[in-house]
Formats: sequence, C-alpha cells, structure tokens
Amino acid sequence: QAEKEGAVREVLVIAAAISIQDPRIRPEGEEKQADQAHGRFRNKDSDFLSLLKIWDEFHDTLEKMKTQRSVRKFCKSHYLSYNRMREWRDIHTQLRQSVREIDGFQMHQDPADYDAIHRSVISGLLSNVAQKKEGNHYRAARGRDVMIFPGSGLFNHKVTGKSAEVDDKMPPWI
Repeated sequence: QAEKEGAVREVLVIAAAISIQDPRIRPEGEEKQADQAHGRFRNKDSDFLSLLKIWDEFHDTLEKMKTQRSVRKFCKSHYLSYNRMREWRDIHTQLRQSVREIDGFQMHQDPADYDAIHRSVISGLLSNVAQKKEGNHYRAARGRDVMIFPGSGLFNHKVTGKSAEVDDKMPPWI
C-alpha cells in the first residue's frame, strides 16, 4: 500500500519504529524536562508523524555531527535512548534492503502527505483501529478496551471543526 500511496520512505521509518520500544525516555524526576524536550517532535494529529519528526531530526544530526559522542549528546539532551535509536536505524536498514530486493518496487523521492501515510499504515494495522468510548478510552477490534498513552500527542486532544458540536471532543476513531 505504501508503494501505491508514494509513502514507502515514511512507512519504513514507522514500521521500524513500532517494532522497537519507544525511543523517548522519561527519567524519574525529569519527567517535565523530558516532556518539554519531546514537545519539539510532537504532532498533535498523529503519533506516526511524531515518530517521523524524531527520525528526521536524528538523521539530520547524524549527517552534521558524524561523531558518536555528539550523537549521544543529542540523544541525551532530547531525552532519547541512544541504544533504541540505533536499534531503530538497524531495523530500518534491514527493511529498506528487503524492499529494494523486490523486483519492480518503487521507492519515491517526494515526501508523502498525511493521508497517504495513514492509509498505508492502517492497511497493516487494522486490528489496532479503535472507536471512542469516553475521554481517552477507546474500543478496539476483538472487544479490547484501549487508552491513548499519556505521552501521545493525541492524549486529551481536542478535535476542532466547523460545527460547534465537534469542538471539545476527542477523535471519534484512532
């Protein structure tokens, strides 16, 4: 689906990210500073796009600094686990190499938009789609009750729209 949508680059990054433990860390006693540092990456409409922001900034830093020490310093100052970031990169490299080995597979150069990325991701995560119950609580596939993680950009997110009835509500589906 990502190939069809022109979102292969973004979906490979997201697929690698969701296969590891979240690289954002919140050390005890430093939660406020960590939340503030993570705020620069937060996309209020999509945790997937937040992951892409982390990835892009991390890789921009890698290209500029090129020393392991400076990259570790970047991770520490942004409350990111250096080991998890390395694991993320390793998995992404493996996924990218696997995709490149598929005959006729198209890697696109242009950035994908929000809808293309999310249509691609959802095609592989249908069991994770959930309907709102109340507050940050949702009903997922197979009757599972789930809650939006408090560190998510969607936690306590307000949907805004043209109609007053839409304001002050959490997204009806996630």
